[in-house]
Amino acid sequence: MGRFTPLMLVWFWLPVAAAQPPPKTALSSAQTKKLYRQATKALSDRKYEEALAKLLKVEAHVQSYKVVYKIAVTLDAMGRHPESVARYEQFLVLARAAPRKASVPQKMLQVVQSRIDQLKHSLASVRLLCNVSGATVMLDGQEVGRTPVAGSLYAKPGTHTVSVSKEGYVGYTKELVFTQGEHKQEVALLEKTPQAPTANPADQTESPKEPAINPPITPVSSASMVTDPGPSPGDDDVPQDPHRGRRTWGKVAVGGGAALLVGATLLYFIGSSKGNAAHDSYMQARDHEEIARHWSDVQSAETTLVVGHVLLGASVAALGTAAYLFLSTPSPSPRKTQVDLSVGLAPLGEGAALSISGRY
Repeated sequence: MGRFTPLMLVWFWLPVAAAQPPPKTALSSAQTKKLYRQATKALSDRKYEEALAKLLKVEAHVQSYKVVYKIAVTLDAMGRHPESVARYEQFLVLARAAPRKASVPQKMLQVVQSRIDQLKHSLASVRLLCNVSGATVMLDGQEVGRTPVAGSLYAKPGTHTVSVSKEGYVGYTKELVFTQGEHKQEVALLEKTPQAPTANPADQTESPKEPAINPPITPVSSASMVTDPGPSPGDDDVPQDPHRGRRTWGKVAVGGGAALLVGATLLYFIGSSKGNAAHDSYMQARDHEEIARHWSDVQSAETTLVVGHVLLGASVAALGTAAYLFLSTPSPSPRKTQVDLSVGLAPLGEGAALSISGRY
């Protein structure tokens, strides 16, 4: 790290004050200061594991940008650069929001920002968005936070596995390949775990079917002509299709699903472009008000993407319903031609005459 670490450590030998009253189970103020001094000494002696363990204990009881800074320096010295970048960025946010009397020298902020830029050049990052809050985010099997994730997740170039999970939802897992300096954005869509339908035993009992009874056949006399059986149905007496309503609803579902899909695509485009621009502005912001404004823009873009997820889900549901209606509805049967024929014999001299009459 060159001259970077000594410069930082000299300035941060000051004791740490708690930003808020500690809980009943917290360390006392004297114990916290003692632990902080021990961590500082361990860091000076290059006992990084010991220093990190003590600093994390202090951070659990004290909210201070000085503690966050020393954690970042320790992680940097241990070669855990993805974690150190996140801590450096956290330090900048806290330091710029500090009161005037506890403000950090501008030169210090410039040195930290320079180190962040140097580390980012050798790392890769991913911006993770999710439609469910409170889901656990894992990077290469290690928990890195919960949704919504503030900022980016940093990793070394190579192949990494990102997973998002929450009880009651189908988990999301994806393998990402990063190159040096690459930045990606991933959207994790979690769907609720489907519940198996419970069968009702009463519905499975079928009533016994009665055997079909064939109507009796009436014999035709061969000594007389068979008369016309009567008028047959005309051309206008066409039977109605009993599944016409299902096909109509299927067409409506297709139209609605297509419209929702177009809306979701538009929101994805707007949210993605707006989110990328807002994120870049947020990462380059220096003033606290500017950081807060760009962060608000980032959250607005996230909301746009979430609405796009909802529309996409509704579109999939509508198109799935349409597919079900079309596939489960039998095709209309072709119109059958009704043929009524009457056949009989009539005496004619010494022989007989065959007579066929009817209509179709």
